[in-house]
Amino acid sequence: MCSSDLQDEEGLAAIRARWDDAVGDAQQELVLIGIDMDEAALRARLDACLLNDAEYASRPAEWTRLPDPFPRWAFASQEQTHG
Repeated sequence: MCSSDLQDEEGLAAIRARWDDAVGDAQQELVLIGIDMDEAALRARLDACLLNDAEYASRPAEWTRLPDPFPRWAFASQEQTHG
């Protein structure tokens, strides 16, 4: 068995481990790449965005009333340019 066969088997094993009959191996991942990033702080800020069980059980329309833990985004059209 060559190393590529081993990698294929490991990849297939990882897919099988998270397989769901309803969605297959579909998943979402968020990847952040940077220099001197504070992983613990980033993880805490992202975790703060998760719904608790009671919030999740409510209707999605209720979710819009929850506080947004992130600052408001400024779009290029809203930013002032200084010459």
